[in-house]
Amino acid sequence: MKAEKITDAELEILKVLWQNEPLTANQIVDEVSRHKAWNVKTIRTLIYRCEEKEAVFADRSQREILYRPAISRKDYTRQTQRSLADKLFNGSMSRMMLNFMEEVELSEEELAELKEMIRHAEK
Repeated sequence: MKAEKITDAELEILKVLWQNEPLTANQIVDEVSRHKAWNVKTIRTLIYRCEEKEAVFADRSQREILYRPAISRKDYTRQTQRSLADKLFNGSMSRMMLNFMEEVELSEEELAELKEMIRHAEK
C-alpha cells in the first residue's frame, strides 16, 4: 500500500485506528464524528475505500467486523516524507529539512531537540 494513494479524508480513518485498534465500523464512526461533521454514510464509505486500498485489514472472523490499520503511523509518515522529498526536492531529504527550517520559526527548545537528533544520527 502506497501512502500517496490515501486521501486526506481516508487518513482520518487511519488516525482513529492508530490511536485505538481494533475497532468496529460503529466505533470508527463514533470517533471520527467527534471531530468531523461527516454523516455516517460518508464515514462508512471511507472505511470501505481504506479496505479496498488495503490501508486497513478487516477481520471478519467475529460477529462484528474489526478493523486494524495495515500500515503503521511511522511507516505512513516515512512514505509520505519520501514522496514529498521526491516530488519537490529531487529526492533530497536534507534539502526538504532545510526548507522546512527556513519556512518555520523554531523555538529554542525545538532547535535544541533538532540538534540532539542530529548528534544522535551522527553516531
